[in-house]
Amino acid sequence: LIFDDALAIEEQVVGIDGISAEQAPPAQDIKANGVSLEAISVIGTTPDFPDVRDYAIADGRYFNAVEDNRKAKVAVLGAGIASDLFGDESPIGQSVTVGSTKLTIIGVMEAKGMVSDTDYDGRIYLPINLVFQKYMTTMSISSDRVRTIYIKAESQDKINSVITQITVLLADRHDVDANAPDFN
Repeated sequence: LIFDDALAIEEQVVGIDGISAEQAPPAQDIKANGVSLEAISVIGTTPDFPDVRDYAIADGRYFNAVEDNRKAKVAVLGAGIASDLFGDESPIGQSVTVGSTKLTIIGVMEAKGMVSDTDYDGRIYLPINLVFQKYMTTMSISSDRVRTIYIKAESQDKINSVITQITVLLADRHDVDANAPDFN
C-alpha cells in the first residue's frame, strides 16, 4: 500500500466517515526536558487518526491537514512518554528531539495502555508526511509506502459496500485481480 492509495480511498469511496494511513519507521531515540529515551516507536499518521482509531486527546490537540501537508515539525506524545519526559508538567509547547529532528509538542494522547502487544502510551505520533521526509528516506522500501490504512465507515450497514468499493479501487490501482489481490 502507498499513501496515494489512502488518498484515492478518501476521494472515491462512498460511505466512509474517516481514514487514517499509518507508517512506522525504525524506532528512534528521543530527548526532551533533560531526559533521553531509547528505541521509541514513532507512528506517522494522518489527521483523522484519533477519530478513526477512537483514541482521544487528553491535553492539547492533534495535528491538522495543513500541518501534515506542510510537514510541520509537531508531535503528539503517548501518555507514558509524556509522563517519562515531563512528569506532571504539561509538555504542550515544549520541544522534543526525535532522532535528529527537533519538534514542538502540541498534544498528549489519553492513556490507553497495552492492546494486543502494542503499548499505545509508549509511542510518539507525527504527521505522516513528516515521517516520509525525515525518517523513511534511508529505508530500502519506497518512502511513500504505508503499513496500514484504517477506514471508519459511516455506519454498520455501509461496511460491506465500503469493503467492496475499496477492493475494486485498490485492485484497479494495483493492476491485480480483485479475487487475488496484493493487499488485505
